[in-house]
Amino acid sequence: MLNLLRAQLSPQKYIDLLHQIGALAFDRQSDIAKGVYLEILKLSDDDILAYSQLAKLYLLSGEKQEALKYIEQAKLLSGISDADRLSLSIDHARAIYPQSGDTISELESTVREALQADQETLAATALRYQVNFEWIKATTEGSISSKKLDRWIAQLEYARQVHAENEIDYELPITEMMLGLMLKQVDQRGEAIDMFQKALELERLLHRPMRLHGILTNLAVTSLEMGQLDSAEGYNNEAIRVLRTANLTSDLHYNWMLSARIANANGQSDEAC
Repeated sequence: MLNLLRAQLSPQKYIDLLHQIGALAFDRQSDIAKGVYLEILKLSDDDILAYSQLAKLYLLSGEKQEALKYIEQAKLLSGISDADRLSLSIDHARAIYPQSGDTISELESTVREALQADQETLAATALRYQVNFEWIKATTEGSISSKKLDRWIAQLEYARQVHAENEIDYELPITEMMLGLMLKQVDQRGEAIDMFQKALELERLLHRPMRLHGILTNLAVTSLEMGQLDSAEGYNNEAIRVLRTANLTSDLHYNWMLSARIANANGQSDEAC
């Protein structure tokens, strides 16, 4: 089918079509998306979007060295825009974490440069990753403090506002979920539930299976912690359905264990066993 279309379309229109296919496959069929972007680079070796999307896809699959390869190749392209350069800087910081201690400082620098270049949405995204890596580092070191949590929450609220105002839908639910996790750290579980639900509403439309599963699982856990057992069971069952529908059954173990915890809290010890 693609070969037929390639014969009928001009080279640029065919590349545009491949980009559309890659965008549609990005969150659901990553192997197809990778193949499409690799095909684009065979036809046009200076396509910055194809390099950037490949880097992101390899980051999502945990193949950081492969992601770095495409990031470095993209940086060598001539005429790269500020937005592309800053986006690549964010991906580079993600790719070198945790092997390099420069990750957080690189993101801090990217935030400053993005604000100076009037790229506030990229600044917000870089800031979210900065908070995420700072949180992981502090958790590992046992150095989480109320002062740090207050700062992280304020930074994430800023990032959320920027993403919402600019309708950056593919980033907004990720930011909202992370803000919900931070609110739980300061025992604001009701506010965390509200934030998770906001993220869920948008993620249902985007239907990125792993993101959707993460939000539903956090809603289930938080509902269980608040004693809202019916809600916890409902969210957890939906999280399981999402994984099964997406054929991601290898990740079901945690949700099965969560089902047992919910059943036990409901006085259903036999079912929990």
